[in-house]
Amino acid sequence: MVYVWHSRAWTLMELRKWKPASRDVSGLGRNCAVFDKTRFFAYAEWKRQGFEDAGILYDAVFSHAMNINSGFHIPMLDKEVHCIAKSITKWTSRHMMAEGLKGWRRKQNRKSVKVRRKKAAERTAEIKAYSAKRKHVTASRCAG
Repeated sequence: MVYVWHSRAWTLMELRKWKPASRDVSGLGRNCAVFDKTRFFAYAEWKRQGFEDAGILYDAVFSHAMNINSGFHIPMLDKEVHCIAKSITKWTSRHMMAEGLKGWRRKQNRKSVKVRRKKAAERTAEIKAYSAKRKHVTASRCAG
C-alpha cells in the first residue's frame, strides 16, 4: 500500500475520481452476494410460475445463482451454490403462496410500522430531554 500526503483537503469531486471502477459485491462475501442477487429473482420467478412447482423453481434459481457465481474471480463450489439455491427455494415456496402473499406482505408492513413508531418515540424522547436541558441552562443563566 502506498500513502501520499497532501497539504490540502480533497474535494468530493476529486475523491469521486478515485472511486474504484467496478463495484464488486464480493466484499460482502460471495455467499451473501449470490444470495442477495438470487433471492429477488426467485420471488419474481415463483410468482411468474403461478406458485406451482418448487422443483421447477429450484432449477431456475440454481441456474441463476450459478450464472452469478461464474462472474466471480474465484467462484464458489457448485455444492455451495446448491445450498444457497435450496435455501432460497425452500423459503420462497413456504412463505410466498398465492393466497398467503398478501398476508405475508401485511405482516412485513406491520413489523415496519412497529420499528418506525419505536424510532419515532426514541427520537421524541431525545428531543424532549434536549429541550429540558436547554430550558434548565437558560434559566440558570437568567438567574445568575
